[in-house]
Amino acid sequence: MKGDIKITGWNHPSCFTIPRTIKVSAEEFVNEYLEDQTADGILDDPDFKQRLVIQISSTPKKKEEKHDNPIANRIASYKTAFEELPDEDEDDDEETRRPTKKAKKGGDPKILNAAAKAYGIYHKMKNPELQDVLRWNVGYGMTGTKDALLLRCIDGHVNGRLARCPMCFRGKLQLADKDAGQTVACGGYFDEEISARIPCTYVAKNERAP
Repeated sequence: MKGDIKITGWNHPSCFTIPRTIKVSAEEFVNEYLEDQTADGILDDPDFKQRLVIQISSTPKKKEEKHDNPIANRIASYKTAFEELPDEDEDDDEETRRPTKKAKKGGDPKILNAAAKAYGIYHKMKNPELQDVLRWNVGYGMTGTKDALLLRCIDGHVNGRLARCPMCFRGKLQLADKDAGQTVACGGYFDEEISARIPCTYVAKNERAP
């Protein structure tokens, strides 16, 4: 009761948490604090009461975190490849270089090794430093998470700076976030003369992008 206002809360037993101010066990809480206002007196049933104690005692399961993030997954693969690179004082010959796990699965070891080395250059940089790299290489967006910025820096280091869109000739090409840069797309450009954004539908595989 708060003044003349009665506040009632409803909770599923397994989601209910005993207030911290009441330092009792679940069994003590059910026996001493719960008031049975049901018509059939369900708390008089020992089996029901025991089930209620078990449900209140249980900890709600946390939702499993989904790691369905293409950019984070790709950066993780570069990190793994970087950690598997030989030390600088080891033989760096292509034929004797230890292939990465992804290379063993059929990936291009040369591209992955190049990306891994680029990861080694950029992964310790903070966001402002990564943005400075992208600023000097006009064509890459400078917003987003660190993984997104890192991916753009690595792509530019390995594949070269992206050119202007070959379809509209004015739009800036961007790595697609949905597939972690496997495709490149143009988002169009803003036409100042008519004060409107002009869309563009150009999309290409990363290796075919200008």
